Amino acid sequence: MNGYHFFYKTPFGQGAIVYGKNGIKRHILPLTDEKTIEKVLSSYDSSLREKSRLRSMLESYFVGKLIGNWKISLDTSGHSSFKLKVYESIAEIPYGEVRSYKEVAKDVGIPSGARAVGMAMRENRHPLLLPCHRVIASNGRLGGWSGPLGLKERLLSIEGHFVDEEMRIEQ
Repeated sequence: MNGYHFFYKTPFGQGAIVYGKNGIKRHILPLTDEKTIEKVLSSYDSSLREKSRLRSMLESYFVGKLIGNWKISLDTSGHSSFKLKVYESIAEIPYGEVRSYKEVAKDVGIPSGARAVGMAMRENRHPLLLPCHRVIASNGRLGGWSGPLGLKERLLSIEGHFVDEEMRIEQ
């Protein structure tokens, strides 16, 4: 691996730091044009460019900008075929929408598997990227997930999904 990089933001724009195994390889200053940045980063393998793209997407997501499918490589090794089906199903839930555990269970071919879907949500190592926060109980309550309980409500709120008092999680 050649190294990795991350972007940072300043009042003058975004810059980047590129690391290699022996330390910083390159510092791209704010106000550098996008073509120059892309040219520098293209000399690193795609997984490294993906990390910076992900950072940017995450920053955008958390300030309320629409993010569709994340389209990133995830290590899902060690998961059962059932969990993989569940994760594929929830990855298709559009931004701002929710599905019930029961609906996801039906989607993966196990109509009575809502509890098993709930367990898969709890064991999701890629919350947000595999949007388990978009899965709620059939009665409209939020239910649990693999992240902090209060964050599920906040994420749904960011996505424009109204969360009323009835839906909240008892903490």
